[in-house]
Amino acid sequence: MRRLLLTTLLLSGPALLTSPSAVAQESGEDEDPSLNRAKQLFANGSRLYDEGQYAEAALAFEESYKLSNAPPLLFNAANAYERMGDLETSIRFLNKYRVYADPSEQDALTRRVSNLEKRMAAEAATAAPPSPPMETKPAPTVATVASSPDAESTGAPSKAKIAGGTLVGVGGLAAIVGGTIAGFTFSEGNRLIEDSAQAENDAAYQDLKSDYEALLPLNQRMVVVTGVGVGAAVIGVALLAAGGGASAADRSPVVPTVSADVSRAGAHANLAWTF
Repeated sequence: MRRLLLTTLLLSGPALLTSPSAVAQESGEDEDPSLNRAKQLFANGSRLYDEGQYAEAALAFEESYKLSNAPPLLFNAANAYERMGDLETSIRFLNKYRVYADPSEQDALTRRVSNLEKRMAAEAATAAPPSPPMETKPAPTVATVASSPDAESTGAPSKAKIAGGTLVGVGGLAAIVGGTIAGFTFSEGNRLIEDSAQAENDAAYQDLKSDYEALLPLNQRMVVVTGVGVGAAVIGVALLAAGGGASAADRSPVVPTVSADVSRAGAHANLAWTF
C-alpha cells in the first residue's frame, strides 16, 4: 500500500502543481475535470485492490494514468496484474514504470522483473505436457497355429453321443410302450383261444374267433414296435460307446439298419449295424 499512498500524494501534492491545471487553480479558476476524474479512478482502484478485485483495480489504475500521466499508477497496475496471476502484463507495466522511476529504485525493480520472469518459466514448465515416451518395438515372435480341438477335448458332446442319447431315449420309450401293449394283447388272445375251445355252440365260437382275429394285428404291430425300440436303444448304446472312445478322425461311421415285416403270418424285425 506504500505505493498507493505515494500515488495519492502525487495526484494531490506538489508534483502536479506545475501542471496547467494547477496554475489555473492558483489563479482562481476551477480545477481540471480530468484531474478530478483521475483522482476518483485512483480512489476506486485502491478500494477494489483492498477488496481483492484485482482485475477491476488494474483497469481503474490504467484509466487514471491515461488522465493524469502519474507514473506510480503504472506500478499500482503492475501489482494488481501480479495478484491476478497475469505475470506477463505485470512485467510489461513494471518496465514502463522503470522509465520514470528514481535511480534508487532501479535495482529493486530489476530484481522484481527477474523474479517474475523466473516464475513465468517455472509455470510454463509445469503446464507443459510431458514428452511422449520413446516407442520400443517388441521382439519378433514366431506365430504358432494350434490345431482345433475336437469335441471331446472341449467338453462339447459329439454328434455320435447326441444321436446315441436320442436313440436310447426314444427306443427305450417305444420298447416299453410296445412291450406293454403287446403283452396285454398276447394275454387277451390266449384268453380268447381258451374261451373258444370251451364254446357251447358255433355262434359263440365265431364271436370269439372274430375278437381274436381283430386283436392279432394290434399284437403283431406292438411286437414290431417293441423290437424296433429295443434295437434303437441298443444302437444308441453303441453310439455312446463309440463316441467316448477314439477321436472323431479315427472313428468308423456307425451305420444302423432296421427293417420290419408285418403280415398275417406274424411280425418280424431285423436289426443290424456296422462300425
